[in-house]
Amino acid sequence: MKTIFYFFILLSFPLLASAQQTRKIRVLDSNDRPIPNVNIRLMPQNKVLKTDDLGYFSFVQDGQKQIEASAIGYSRQIVSLLLDPAIAVIRLKATSVQLDEAIVNTGYYRSDKRNLPGSFVQIDQKLLQRNPSPNIIERLEGITSGLQFDRRTNFNENTIKPSLRLRGVVSIESSSEPLIILDNFPYTGDLNQINPDDIENITVLKDASAAAIWGAKAGNGVIVLTSKKGINNTPLKLTFSASSILKDRPDLFYNRNYIPSADRVDLEQTLFDRGFYNRANPTLLPGVAALNFKYKDGLIDLSTLEQQKEILRNRDVREQAQEHLYRMSWLQRYNLQLKAGGSDFNYLLSAGFDQNNLNIVGDRDRRYTFSLNTEYNLLKKLVLNTNIRLNMNQSIHNGYSLSDLNYTRNLDGYTTFEDGDGTALPINYRYLSSYVESAEKNGLLDWSFSPIKDRNQQDLNATNRNLLLGTGLSYEIISGLNLSLKYQFQQGINTTRNLYKKDSYLVRDLVNRFTQADGTYIIPLGAILDQNNGSDQSYNWRGQLNYSRNFLKRHQINALAGAELSENKTIAEAGSRLYGYNSDNLSYQTSFDYTKYYPVRPEGSGLIPTNTATTMELTNRYISYYGNLNYVFDKMHTVSLSTRWDASNLFGVKTNQKGVPLWSIGVNEDLKNSLKLTPNWISRLNLRASYGVTGNVVNKISALPTAYVATFVFPNSLPSATLSSAGNPSLKWERINIINLGLDFAVLNGRIRGTIDYYSKDGNDLIGESFLDPTTGIFTSNGVSNVDNRINYANMITKGLDLNLSANIIQGNFRWDANLLWSYTTNKVTNYMANSAVKTSSFVSSPRPREGHSLDEIYAYPFGGLDPATGMVLTPRGDKDYTGYFNSISIDDLILVGRSFPPYQGSIRNTFTYKNFGLSFLIQWKNGFYFRRKSIDYAKLFQNSIGNIDYLDRWQKPGDEHTTIVPALPSDVNANRDSYYANVSPLVVSIRPMNYRSADFLKF
Repeated sequence: MKTIFYFFILLSFPLLASAQQTRKIRVLDSNDRPIPNVNIRLMPQNKVLKTDDLGYFSFVQDGQKQIEASAIGYSRQIVSLLLDPAIAVIRLKATSVQLDEAIVNTGYYRSDKRNLPGSFVQIDQKLLQRNPSPNIIERLEGITSGLQFDRRTNFNENTIKPSLRLRGVVSIESSSEPLIILDNFPYTGDLNQINPDDIENITVLKDASAAAIWGAKAGNGVIVLTSKKGINNTPLKLTFSASSILKDRPDLFYNRNYIPSADRVDLEQTLFDRGFYNRANPTLLPGVAALNFKYKDGLIDLSTLEQQKEILRNRDVREQAQEHLYRMSWLQRYNLQLKAGGSDFNYLLSAGFDQNNLNIVGDRDRRYTFSLNTEYNLLKKLVLNTNIRLNMNQSIHNGYSLSDLNYTRNLDGYTTFEDGDGTALPINYRYLSSYVESAEKNGLLDWSFSPIKDRNQQDLNATNRNLLLGTGLSYEIISGLNLSLKYQFQQGINTTRNLYKKDSYLVRDLVNRFTQADGTYIIPLGAILDQNNGSDQSYNWRGQLNYSRNFLKRHQINALAGAELSENKTIAEAGSRLYGYNSDNLSYQTSFDYTKYYPVRPEGSGLIPTNTATTMELTNRYISYYGNLNYVFDKMHTVSLSTRWDASNLFGVKTNQKGVPLWSIGVNEDLKNSLKLTPNWISRLNLRASYGVTGNVVNKISALPTAYVATFVFPNSLPSATLSSAGNPSLKWERINIINLGLDFAVLNGRIRGTIDYYSKDGNDLIGESFLDPTTGIFTSNGVSNVDNRINYANMITKGLDLNLSANIIQGNFRWDANLLWSYTTNKVTNYMANSAVKTSSFVSSPRPREGHSLDEIYAYPFGGLDPATGMVLTPRGDKDYTGYFNSISIDDLILVGRSFPPYQGSIRNTFTYKNFGLSFLIQWKNGFYFRRKSIDYAKLFQNSIGNIDYLDRWQKPGDEHTTIVPALPSDVNANRDSYYANVSPLVVSIRPMNYRSADFLKF
């Protein structure tokens, strides 16, 4: 590995390369982006050439005096070789008719998208820089039609990485995420490790004609990231950028799962008076209950009890948390870039550093990035490219969020973290407060817990390192015929190192729990170190022939054919836990009996905890053959063909099941010129159509039976294996048939322009659950199999529309540009095996695939109202037999409310510029969907202290049933009653009015 790395380092320094000087010129646009497929005419001999994917063309001067460069969407440029004999770069100026983002990169070739029938979106660096997010993919939100960010898993102040959908979802079991390509190969690392300042542009491939060249991994679309490169014959240019972003604390008062402290104190007093709380075992009880027990034991008098309760009424844990647990986040980003080039080489070096102090006190992230891209002309027709990318992310998460402090019960709503003097206070956590307070008297360690103190007693560190090495050779065999060889190696290493110091709560809690009756320590009093390691390696090889030629003035052919091999290996190592760890001499204790059950406090018995991370190794291998042909006649009529054959070790036990043929065909017709439309206000009118077959991979299913092997302590400590999958010898690729119809237009000399696309994605051979005869040993419980037996048989279809409309409203020194994006998508399952064992309630809590219905549907129970006499919720039958109701209903008795995922989304972007000053703002919206809002759940309120602001609107007297749907405070716990109410139709809220999410960016 080190030898390979040093070899790339040597290749990456231009001063070490020697090459023969050749006459080579590059064609760029005004933003220094290469323009491929530019028509080059050498005069006076009228020799015709074309630029390659990187905008280069080579020639022997041999009496040539002028060069004419022309391309669709750019003004024709003629340069004189006599006046400027050393010219190395020709810059073409875009015409006003040019549609936005015209140059696309598929990862296999670059071309002007107006010559292609596929559905592409190309985002340049200028547009990417409008969003300051450190995540490159999140910068696409609101500027890419059809790309949806799914944040349904976010809850209150907890933000989780969104999942992506590109033109909806077309698989039931596999991921909906699009394929991510970085510099021509799939990227397997963490997207957060990519420095957005290193990316030149992003191309989104939406339909089969655009994405089919990526084959069986392209069913969800493809997002292609292209890094910045150097430019030949340019002086050294240094660019430094710095940015700082401040973000306010999370708004904890937005969370509805709270009851005001005054009401909570009264509620807990009522429950205590009813005898709901008991201290038969020292489990956690609310603070009001603990005070009452102290009064009952004579430890405090009635006056003190009422005084303490009054203090609690005036506290709010959310105010305390915002002051002591949270802070404004501060993201600082720094980036340095050097680029230069001589006649035979160029390079670009980039280094970045990000420092992010997160919202939670004690949490911070660091990101270090380094990249070096080089290009050498080794011989007259031989070009060498190399790239090195090193990234490292470090995350330290020592702090506590408010939700981190919830255990068997939610944190008391009147908790305080510091006293008036700034001294950290212990909180009511895990065990009964009187039990914790007596710990030291009973010979135990201090058992109290203060999150403010504890965040300084632990060092929870995760480090992700990623190395990417790539190289490529390109040789021009004859004019128009090029051979390219590419290789890329990626390695990601993930390390988690969690150190809990001797005085941390985790250490003190374990020591106390395992302290024996005679005072013997089973867990040593010292630091605990948990470590986990994992890695991911991938290799990619590709050989490709590229052919490009214009002939007879009216014909243009671009073709390619190639093959590639790839391997990806993921390894997870067994984790370790070291007790009594000493960081000074790296020693730790080893004499433990992990098979013995010890008496533990407060009650019961248990094994000494170990690191539960397991060993896993997964290897995926692929081989592919592919080809693409693009033919243009008379610059008006385009036909594109693409084919690919993919095979993998994941599929089938027969050779003919391991591979799958995939293909696409598309046409692009220039209607304005072919129909000779005469109105001057029509600047451009192109019709596109494509059809093709791509695929999806479900790599968690095996063609062979699989089992988990482990050693269980009970009853005999012998190895055992648990069957996890029955195996599917007929396992094959999921196939996605995609139709796309598109119209590109420009009017009023290009001042108004846009695209409209209709698409249909038909998923076949999708993975779905197979329900077998129980005598096979594979049975279901509520529709879930004890052993994975999924097979290829299901079908579904997704349809939608994409609209992209741009306008130059005002031109001149003051300029106003506007852009509208809008998309609609819907899906329906057309074939799925029904299972009568699935309970109807499962469709409410977690909807199952249902033939003839969308995957995103949300169901609810009909609401029976409230009992006028008691305020208890009634079933639709008018009774309170909730168990009987659940056992009697069918799917037809439920209310199909609508979609849980927005079918409509859009954005409006306005940009105002005056000379070198610019102002841009973006408004996004999503609508047409529903969500189930939280309400009061009395079982969770009584047992787990999980409240909800709806408690204040509960039924309290006869007649309230006409003004509220919130049930009265019950006298008992009934989980079925609460489950029914939590899922009634009035709690499913429509998002039909537009939900606005705006972001303003000021750029100079």
